[in-house]
Amino acid sequence: MTNAKAPPDALQVSLRVGRPEDAARLAKVFVAAWRSAYPGVVPDEILGGLDEQQTASWLGTLLSSSGSTTALAETDDGEVLGFSRYGEDPDNPGSGHIFSLYVAPSVSRRGLGRRLLAHALDDLERSRPGSVTLWVFEENAAARRFYSACGFLPDGARRTEPEYGADEIRLHRVSEATL
Repeated sequence: MTNAKAPPDALQVSLRVGRPEDAARLAKVFVAAWRSAYPGVVPDEILGGLDEQQTASWLGTLLSSSGSTTALAETDDGEVLGFSRYGEDPDNPGSGHIFSLYVAPSVSRRGLGRRLLAHALDDLERSRPGSVTLWVFEENAAARRFYSACGFLPDGARRTEPEYGADEIRLHRVSEATL
């Protein structure tokens, strides 16, 4: 696939590990992605109450802690267009987990989410081969289609986190190396 010609609208970005000083730029992507993707999925008051500064503080804490990796996609001029956070599954030690995957709405549907997910899955495969899980809002049909196309299937687990007020389902993917 390395010889494949990139489509004309392919994004020219590089991926790198996020650092605490990236938190404000990640927060901008996070808030924009939530406000674009989640109307009708989570209550409007939650979307309206999203604050970039508070989100940056929360993300800065995550970026400073161990136990997960945040990969970000940025342009040559330093604009962050998306990120994913992944690590060990908190419910199943030894397995991988995708905690988040967000792409700026202005560049959605151009392959960046797939690239970030592939990077996370490759990294997880090296450190903890086997299965990978993630949680997705049940009503987020677009994300569910995306993850299904990437080999994730519902495993029957469900939850509703009070701070989001929306039902989530857990998706599971078994590494091709373990099949």
